[in-house]
Amino acid sequence: PPAVIVSASVIVGRDVYRNPNYCWMKYTSAQMWFFTGPVIAVIVSNIGITIAAIRALFSISAMVRKSEIQKFKIGVKAVISLIFLFGISWLFGILYFATNSVVFDYLFTIINCPQGFLIFYFHCIQDNDVRQYIRKYFKFPSPVFPTNQNGEVNLNLAV
Repeated sequence: PPAVIVSASVIVGRDVYRNPNYCWMKYTSAQMWFFTGPVIAVIVSNIGITIAAIRALFSISAMVRKSEIQKFKIGVKAVISLIFLFGISWLFGILYFATNSVVFDYLFTIINCPQGFLIFYFHCIQDNDVRQYIRKYFKFPSPVFPTNQNGEVNLNLAV
């Protein structure tokens, strides 16, 4: 589908891609909607999926029995994780396009920069199966520091 969108945009007019300042379409062209339209559609659907996932999370019977503080912590982790996973931070990119405000430009950039790291952190490092595999593979008996046979912390991690 990206090739179809770009092809349709080029058929409508090639001059919009000739920008002397940078390699991007002119913001003033109607063809910019060939980019922003699909982005807005994805953002709206991802917001809906995020809301449905969070509602499902809080309707689980195990969550009902948790304290309000535990629910809040789990909810914050879920929201942060899903925002980066679904790319909802692109909402700031669309707001920058619509308003040309430097604030939205900076918010978009700052929020998108750690996106890959945070997806890795929340979905790999925080996963118990992955942590157990890493401990077993590298023979770390402790989740914090590896120890030697005497139980002493081994700070020399050279292989």
